[in-house]
Amino acid sequence: MELYCTFESDSEELTGIWEQGTALFSETETPSCEQLLAEPAAFPAYVGVALLLCGDASRVRTLLSEMGDYLTENIRGQATLRAACTYPLALSYYLRYTGDTAFVMNAIRKYCVTLSPYWDAPETGEDFLTSAFLLGAMLAYRRVGAACGMTLPLARQARLLDSFHSRFYDPKTSRYVDEHGESGPLTAVLPAALGFVSEGSHAAIRQCLIEDGFAVPRSYRMFLYDAMAAEELIDLLYPTVLEAGRPRPVGGYAELGALRFLLDTLCGVDTEMLGRGIRCMDPALPSYVSFRLTLPSGSTFLTYEGGDA
Repeated sequence: MELYCTFESDSEELTGIWEQGTALFSETETPSCEQLLAEPAAFPAYVGVALLLCGDASRVRTLLSEMGDYLTENIRGQATLRAACTYPLALSYYLRYTGDTAFVMNAIRKYCVTLSPYWDAPETGEDFLTSAFLLGAMLAYRRVGAACGMTLPLARQARLLDSFHSRFYDPKTSRYVDEHGESGPLTAVLPAALGFVSEGSHAAIRQCLIEDGFAVPRSYRMFLYDAMAAEELIDLLYPTVLEAGRPRPVGGYAELGALRFLLDTLCGVDTEMLGRGIRCMDPALPSYVSFRLTLPSGSTFLTYEGGDA
């Protein structure tokens, strides 16, 4: 796939993330659904990057439809279920870029039912990871639906929240724990990234993100970046992505999470305005890091620049 976007920076690390990410993205026209479900972050990372690099909403709309159809028949095992739970996150990226409420409302009605049996079965999600993704999916569907003017029932959400916190939140330590009663990087990252942090646990989560963030497995690091942004650890975003997002020779599509975060958070590209052909940005990079970025928006291109150099 040929790309018509460019990125230049005096940061070798950011340039490396760009080069590795664009090479991975463009190596095939469209990955298979199986490839995009191999890791929980792979599908939303790919969708986010596709919107930014290609400026082709119709291509992403087709991909969302194909993935939704695939998931109605092919959720097998906990790993696929966790990846399926990130579908509404990908929908939210598409909605922000396009404002296409008609497509998103139809997708919610058509594909939200895919997860209903898992939300309603008390035995589902006995482990922390699966339970966190199921709860995150429910909240994401509600947020996307609300942005489209839809009202979804609250009873199921309240039950899932209560069930999750009764099993995986330790009020004595203000930390989330896994099914073995142990806290770790992912028990801090996922509640923050997916949006269900208990009010009293922010300090403990920030401490874990600062001290143990780099211990998050690579396939989950997109959620690490989002967790740090959600917890407003702004000064740590740049060094975290430099270290945790360093390119590696072989990686799955979850590796695109670093590129997506580089563009829409560090460079501060407002994807909603980009989709409407309007240049708007709020960089989170130190002023000494300069960059120049050109992205497509429909039939035109928008250029973003930052830094003192």
